[in-house]
Amino acid sequence: MKRLVTQSSDDSPKPVPEAPTTEDAPRALPPLELRLYDALKRLDRLTGVGATPIDLVMAARQFLADKHGILATHLDDLAVRLQAEADRAGPATRLDESEPEWRLYQALAELDELGDCQAGLEGLIAGAGACLVKLRKPCASTDPDTLAEALETAATYTPGMAGERTFRLNLNLRKWALYPPTGGRHFDAESETGLRKLCQFSGQEVSEAPLSARVTRLYRRQARTIMDYLDAATLAGIVEGRWQGDAPDMRFERVTFGPGRLPGNELLVAPGGGSAHKSHALNPWPKRGILTNKPDEFAPGNPMLVVSSPVRACSLLAHYARAHAGGKFIAVTGSSGKTSTKDMLAHVLSQQMLTSKTGGTSNSLYSTANMLINRPLGTAATVFECGLGVGGSSLNHMSGIIRPHIAVVTSVGGAHAGGYASLEDLARKKLEIAAHLESGGWLMADGDSDLIRAVLPTMDELRDKTVIFFGRQEDCQVRVRKVRVTRTGTKAEVEVLGQPCKFTLPMYGEHWIKMAALTLAVAKLMGADLDKAIDSLAAFQPLSGRGQLLTVALPDGQVTVLDSHFNANPGSMRADLDAYNALAPTLSKGGRKIGFVGAMRELGNLELSSHNELWQWLRESKFSALYLVGKEFQTVEGITSDAATRVNLFDTSDEALAAYANDLRAGDFLFVKGSHSTELAKVMLFLRERESAASAAAP
Repeated sequence: MKRLVTQSSDDSPKPVPEAPTTEDAPRALPPLELRLYDALKRLDRLTGVGATPIDLVMAARQFLADKHGILATHLDDLAVRLQAEADRAGPATRLDESEPEWRLYQALAELDELGDCQAGLEGLIAGAGACLVKLRKPCASTDPDTLAEALETAATYTPGMAGERTFRLNLNLRKWALYPPTGGRHFDAESETGLRKLCQFSGQEVSEAPLSARVTRLYRRQARTIMDYLDAATLAGIVEGRWQGDAPDMRFERVTFGPGRLPGNELLVAPGGGSAHKSHALNPWPKRGILTNKPDEFAPGNPMLVVSSPVRACSLLAHYARAHAGGKFIAVTGSSGKTSTKDMLAHVLSQQMLTSKTGGTSNSLYSTANMLINRPLGTAATVFECGLGVGGSSLNHMSGIIRPHIAVVTSVGGAHAGGYASLEDLARKKLEIAAHLESGGWLMADGDSDLIRAVLPTMDELRDKTVIFFGRQEDCQVRVRKVRVTRTGTKAEVEVLGQPCKFTLPMYGEHWIKMAALTLAVAKLMGADLDKAIDSLAAFQPLSGRGQLLTVALPDGQVTVLDSHFNANPGSMRADLDAYNALAPTLSKGGRKIGFVGAMRELGNLELSSHNELWQWLRESKFSALYLVGKEFQTVEGITSDAATRVNLFDTSDEALAAYANDLRAGDFLFVKGSHSTELAKVMLFLRERESAASAAAP
């Protein structure tokens, strides 16, 4: 375990990582197709080659295989080798982006009309003329600039424009958080803003309106995924599969893991025994290929890629995609806070660079593969949430696929402890997320966890990794110094890799400040502007049910709720209780403290001791009334009402809400938290129904 040192604001030495080098930064290379096209042209290997990206890739591979027996797989490596061959073969009169030939190529590519074109200027001129006839905008000229201008006019996005091309644009902008998560079938103000931000991140200032074809060509290059470069035969070879019958004469735009119906060709991953075959039987789709280990479950009619194991096939394809990927990769795991940390990291980074993240709470091997395979190759930062679960999918395996530049372990506690021999065993499994860090990468871990500090030195596979601790302890390189919870948020003073920072986060509790501090550290390691990163924290909002402060209007006042219903384990329960108690002196004046607390599950042999400890925390919090949901509370000793606190035990949240319905008062300050299966999300639904009824009854 390596630790580097720098000076902090209090002059005490703290280990800290070195700044990223220029070698770590993405290289400024011409578009891959331009490099391949130029090299093949100089090598006189374009005759009969179609001008689509995959045609160029396949022609380049074939040339190197024929001449040297080299099977280059990495796309950049392929272009570098081919350009070296071209340099040896003839003078370096290379095509560049200002040439009419390249302009024609890009205009046709934007319209997805390269399939029937022959490479070379004459072939592209003929293809451009045919395309314009198809678009009912014929042009008699054979001048490449004139043809390119006509094609670019047809390809430019305009306000109100609808159709498949616009939908794909918005879909890809959404992958970078440059377009809202809903809507997207028209070119609208959000589409234009997203394209302009894409240009900004790519170092191009755009002032013209409407957006020029030059801008949309940039988008097309940035948005391509690894699937754009794989024909059916190559795809089968990567996943160790075989097509039933001949390989289809088609490319798949994306890999899907559910019954979606997006435009274009997609490859559905359908493990045998699942529900995919039922969905497909009800609504077959001719443009869908199916990757499965049980082809007999599907009716004939779709291209079928048969593999021995869909999990292995997805892992192999994800490995291949990662080998061709640029940008930096961040993997987040932990017993609590994974999703919120991933979302906060993506939110902050997305303000300064093209950023993608795994969606929602998805943290399985399939979600990791999904992101790597369908991630735009132009993405600068990709953030993964990685889960372990009961019994554990291997984080070592996921680390090997992602090969992160930064691995984050938010915490290690009782969550999912039921599948492990001890908490030490669980900690080792969590820390394996750093087993395959890229050279020069960093492991960021909770420095307030004695368990992590004890286990780390015992893991041989992590001995050569550089570790950054975050937390309250004096030796943390990312250190929380002061925290004050207020009604408007949590004010903090932290030190980020030697740099003091102050900010207010619109969330409640010290655990959010630790998360924000490590987010700022990651942003700094990624080369982002730290001041801009701090400013962007003010707009962050986590997913519903993760510590929001909400109000509900009633006829005679309002109820306030600290809503953290989504899930619970001992660590997150204590953190949210601390935040609630810090807010209570202000928010419960003249009112009651009411607790809806659900059982904490998947704790294994820690279940009883954890709930005994929780009961002590609840007693110390001095609630007016507690509604405890879950049979786990029935085995806890000493749970009784007293003069200060009325305690109610229920098996279900419905029973608890039925009891509270007759006791609801304006001025109540509610604490809501429990494991997802206790269904405490129903508390806010109940309160909103009361609010709606009160509003409807108002004169």
